[in-house]
Amino acid sequence: MIIKRSKEQGTETLEEFYRNWNSKLGQSMLCLIARLKEVDDERILWGLTSHARLCLLSDNPSANYRHVIITAGYDDKPYKIECHVPPEQAPWPNAYIHGEAYSLDEAISMILAAMDKSEGWRT
Repeated sequence: MIIKRSKEQGTETLEEFYRNWNSKLGQSMLCLIARLKEVDDERILWGLTSHARLCLLSDNPSANYRHVIITAGYDDKPYKIECHVPPEQAPWPNAYIHGEAYSLDEAISMILAAMDKSEGWRT
């Protein structure tokens, strides 16, 4: 899978951004990004950093929805995954569903499911 940082956030890569955090959260996000890159999937992800969260978008620039929002897990804290609900299925405008994953494998599985359910990468 290809994951790039949103161009509107400058030239620093996602890895450089999270490496600069020099923290458990930054290290956790680096592991998550590396694992996403290993996934055999042709979709392109655009990452938009928002404080401690990584927002995944299907297009650049990021004028569309943040289809998937990830907060890294570390120590006993879970990964938090948010998924945008498509407008025709949403109970209200801009609705999101939330979940928690307690392992990197579970987080990757939830992110892939969220990418499908958000319909952001519909072809």
